[in-house]
Amino acid sequence: MAFGYQILGFGSGAAGGGGPYIVACGGCQTTDGDYYIHKFEGDGTLTLTSAGTCRACCVGDNKMDYLIVAGGGGATASISGGGGGGGHRTSYPSPVACAPQITAVVQAYPITVGAGGVIGTGTPGTQTAGEDSVAVGITSAGGGVGAAGDGSPPEYYAASIGGSGGGHGHFGGSGGAGNTPPVTPPQGNPGGSSDGSGGGGGGASGSGGNATGGTYHSAGGPGGAGLANSITGSPVTRAGGGGGGGFNKQPGGSGGPGGGGTAGNGNEAGGGSGNPGTDYLGGGAGGGGNPGPAGGTGGIGVVFVRYRFQN
Repeated sequence: MAFGYQILGFGSGAAGGGGPYIVACGGCQTTDGDYYIHKFEGDGTLTLTSAGTCRACCVGDNKMDYLIVAGGGGATASISGGGGGGGHRTSYPSPVACAPQITAVVQAYPITVGAGGVIGTGTPGTQTAGEDSVAVGITSAGGGVGAAGDGSPPEYYAASIGGSGGGHGHFGGSGGAGNTPPVTPPQGNPGGSSDGSGGGGGGASGSGGNATGGTYHSAGGPGGAGLANSITGSPVTRAGGGGGGGFNKQPGGSGGPGGGGTAGNGNEAGGGSGNPGTDYLGGGAGGGGNPGPAGGTGGIGVVFVRYRFQN
């Protein structure tokens, strides 16, 4: 649930007019030097009562930076691919090519924070993709599902597209496409292919790893790496992909840095379940090993908005 408070006292802007700086409330508000950062871990509203001004040389006291991470994709049981990390879109640090800052307007900006994809337990899997996150007119797409690892017909194995794509499940096939729908800079990467074990889910800065080593002796592919960002003042890596589930006593793939869940191992005597992606990092879920009872859930996304409040 979103929460926050309003900062007052910066000239006429505090009354909702044309003060020199942006004045806003909503979310959990912190500072980094001369900047406020609003963090949303759930749906809410960012309400601007002053839009600031563009001073000489266009310093940009009417500009807002953003980081918007969607929910990570879920994964299912029994040699599943890993869930894709949530889409990762940012304008920070400025300027980011093709991702300009937002010009502030006095209004209420609805914020939607994407939930992680639901865990899957059956064949075909009941796992779901992560949900989109939306803020200041920008949408980050939810991570794709890790494909079902066991079943018939073959389309049960197909991974889905997303901000980052899910990994393919069990016997051969390619992972789901990332950066879907396409944006510039890209919001994510594709999932990995399977070869006995499942492929890893894609991450914000790297593709999901492929399962390699032969049909009956392949380890699960690792999740793709997330992307580090310092919009809060300290670097944090987010939107990593989940690892692919292991087959035939082979290990499951590791979760990608940035909240990706580690997959379950393959073990004919009872394989492990996949681990969840990390909440508020938008990590993809780890796939279940064989015959693991379940995959993991995707991690919840997060939204940050940053702007100058003083010199």
